[in-house]
Amino acid sequence: MLLSPISWLALIATILCIIRGIYLDKWATADLRGSGPHEAHWNREDPNRWTLNDGSLEIGTEPDNIFYFVQISDLHISQFQSKGYTIHFLHFLKSILPAISPEFVVVTGDLTDAKDARRITSSQHVVEWEVYQKSLEEAGVSDGWYDIRGNHDCFDVPQWSDSANMYKDHAVSGELLEKGQGVYEWELEKGSGRYQFVAFDACPKRGPSRPFNFFGYMPAKGMNHLANSIIGKEGDKSYNHTMVFAHYPTTTVAFGVSDKGYTYTDLAKQFSVYFCGHMHKLIGGLGDELKGYNAKTHSLELELGDMKDHAMYRIVAVDHDLISFVDVELPLPQIPFSTPEIPKVVEGKRLLPDKIDMPPVVLITNPKDARWILQYKEPVARIVQSRALRFLVFSGENDPKSLQVKITIDGIVHPYPAQYKGKGDPNGIAKGYMPLWISEWDPQNFDDREEHVLRITVTDSQGRKGVDESIFKVNGARIDINGGAGEWIIWTKFSFSLKLCCLVAISSILAILLIPKIYSDFTPPGTERQCARRPILQRIHHLSNEPKTLANRIRYHVWLWTLRCIDLPRNSPIIWTGTLTYTLMLISLPWFKGEFIPVAQNSEDRYGLFYLSGIRLSGEWIPLADTWMFALFELTFGLAAFVLVWIWRATDSADLRCSGTSRIRTLNERAWFKALVVIMWLWRMSEVLALGSFYGGFWPTLVQNIIIWWLLFAGICIASGKDGILARPSTKERISAIWGRCSICHLNDEASEEADVRRSLLDNADEDPGSHSSSSCSTNESIQGFNAVKIRKSRK
Repeated sequence: MLLSPISWLALIATILCIIRGIYLDKWATADLRGSGPHEAHWNREDPNRWTLNDGSLEIGTEPDNIFYFVQISDLHISQFQSKGYTIHFLHFLKSILPAISPEFVVVTGDLTDAKDARRITSSQHVVEWEVYQKSLEEAGVSDGWYDIRGNHDCFDVPQWSDSANMYKDHAVSGELLEKGQGVYEWELEKGSGRYQFVAFDACPKRGPSRPFNFFGYMPAKGMNHLANSIIGKEGDKSYNHTMVFAHYPTTTVAFGVSDKGYTYTDLAKQFSVYFCGHMHKLIGGLGDELKGYNAKTHSLELELGDMKDHAMYRIVAVDHDLISFVDVELPLPQIPFSTPEIPKVVEGKRLLPDKIDMPPVVLITNPKDARWILQYKEPVARIVQSRALRFLVFSGENDPKSLQVKITIDGIVHPYPAQYKGKGDPNGIAKGYMPLWISEWDPQNFDDREEHVLRITVTDSQGRKGVDESIFKVNGARIDINGGAGEWIIWTKFSFSLKLCCLVAISSILAILLIPKIYSDFTPPGTERQCARRPILQRIHHLSNEPKTLANRIRYHVWLWTLRCIDLPRNSPIIWTGTLTYTLMLISLPWFKGEFIPVAQNSEDRYGLFYLSGIRLSGEWIPLADTWMFALFELTFGLAAFVLVWIWRATDSADLRCSGTSRIRTLNERAWFKALVVIMWLWRMSEVLALGSFYGGFWPTLVQNIIIWWLLFAGICIASGKDGILARPSTKERISAIWGRCSICHLNDEASEEADVRRSLLDNADEDPGSHSSSSCSTNESIQGFNAVKIRKSRK
């Protein structure tokens, strides 16, 4: 027999569970796959929309062929939080927006906070939506205002038509989004240009309460509507630019495939910029530059910091079809971070605060910053043909000409003065306001293929300054963004990467459990079962006596951990079996049952099952990458960490003891290390118990939870398993203490027989004496040999 019955049973169970896991994943992601052939229908070889020598429209000195709009994101209007949050948004409406007077405003999600006072549970609060709705009415900006949902806006929302979905009743664009079934669009004609703007909702169609509601997804039906909006039914749409707005960065969205085979990449080739929010600038400066350029689609993705904490907003200008933007922070020193009272919707009470002063904001539109150049989607040849530097200046000054403007290029003061060419009411409100400034220049003076830095500083009458810089190349060539970690994050597909990492982790754990077991049990036909660990142990002892070079130490530890992996099923069969069983359960069974949508009217909509591939609610799958993120964390700290401890404990320290050395105590045998293992177990248990506070309490979330039962099993093994806290020294340790000499190393010929007997005895000290009576590792034969040697020594 090549393998033992236990090995065959483990292999068959593993194969069946893997097949089951693949089936579940295909089932969970079925809505992401369209009904048509999955092949791209749009493979334009030359994506250039503008001829390189386009001279049909010259960038001159007049305020024409230019418009701008504003993006804000992540308002998190809250009835409980008194720092930032609502007050930032209200100051933006009162003081900033009138001074800018854009064509329109787009809010890219998370309009409300939807958390309780302790920030633990989540649900929609009508007062927060009423604050949002009433503040817009009071500011008079509903015209030209577009908003979309974020993940906080669909916390604890069973479905779109449910009363818990307060977005559809209180948001400005609720009707548009409902009519477009998750996608809506609008157009704008300015000068010689025609522009399209598309917003889409990637929120879960059934919104679980937090924390499993961070990622989004676009099913095939949503991709159908998105493709129709961007491309048209027959690819008949033609615009100078198409811009797309969503809450989630693409790295946090699982995009499906449309029925006609369009993927997100196919659609991104047709639009210029993707605007989003959601990341809140992350932490530690990682999110300062969450912006990236996709060379495959020749499009930009620009994430905006939140209004909640960072008080950020963005002004985007399109000047002669060159797209520029600036991210601006509210004048926070003028806004008390902690307010005594968050405004409530009380009849007759004014929501908007008193007006604050706005420092100048500068946005350079020509020459465009080379980091954001779209070579194939913008007429970049217009830069070298332009006749003026152009920039927009927004301020609270009643007379724009009272502003002082300083222009430098490469640190040298520009010789031509700045001139105000604006039009309209500088106090805002009225459409058509254009705060354009220009300064004559000759771009040929800078046409040297080198990078140049244009810096414009504007000072108002009270000494406040606004600054903008443009790193430009007049030939229109792109330069690297150099966004560091933020640029890497924005193009790393977390939805895919998390899934890949989980599969690698599971595969690695299964390999560590199964391969050593199969290697130990493998017996070629016609031969006796051999002790697989003995040659490895000999290598370890040989390397321990070699010079302590780096290469030798690496080889030593490689063989040592190989031995430990082999010893796990041999010395701790119950732990090995329990670990393998739990790993296979994670692949093929639901992890726990939870009350994912507490507000739902019936139990089917409230309670769902958490699988590795998604959450199943009311007969439908929610294929959120949140499940993979939670699984990766649990696989790493809740399973792999304990497997490492089990493997570490599998080999007795007596096996590593050579002649003339004192007893070796490995790291995992020390009391402080065992204490750390206990602390880790308590931490994992507390994290899993926290699920009860989110999803239904003790029943069913904690009882119907395989993670809890695994942790209880792990706790017993930590306490009483091999080398556990309460475990006694092993047989091997006791034999080694009596004998006192190495069981592997042959000191001399006289001792060789003795060493052979001791080695065989120690190899089988923890095995069943009757399990391998015919093998060379037989415990009975070893004991007889041990006694024979003792008698021979006594006669001498």
